[in-house]
Formats: sequence, C-alpha cells, structure tokens
Amino acid sequence: MAKVIGEYIVSLRKDKEISQEDLARHSGLNQRSLRRIETGEVSVTMYSLSKVLQVLDEDITVFWRKVRKNLELRLQDEKDF
Repeated sequence: MAKVIGEYIVSLRKDKEISQEDLARHSGLNQRSLRRIETGEVSVTMYSLSKVLQVLDEDITVFWRKVRKNLELRLQDEKDF
C-alpha cells in the first residue's frame, strides 16, 4: 500500500507542477523523508500525509478513494497475470 500511496503523491505533485523540494519545504517534511514516502520505502503517517495533501490542495477523502481504486486495479492486474 505504501507504494501506491507514494505513486499517487508523485502524480498529484507533478500534476500541480510542484517540485519535491517545494512540497517538502511547504509540508514541513525534509526532502529525504518525502522521497522515501514517494518511493514507498516507508509508510506515511497520517500527520505527514495531511500536511502533504494540504499543500497539494487534495481532499483526504478523495485521496483515499483514489488510492483504494488504484489498489483494486493493481490487484486485478496481478490476478489476471
């Protein structure tokens, strides 16, 4: 799940044309931590996630809905494979 969350954060960040450095600075995370979240190396805390989503102007309910959908699609792809 951490990988799907990270990938979606990257997608949102790129869609909004925000650099990783700027997102880290504005969310209060250090860039290394954000990089690890984006690559799925670590699980993001709810506190950090809420800070990131605030900067990205993304509603947390919408975020979780899309993450769940991405997880379902990924699981379906694995099943079909």
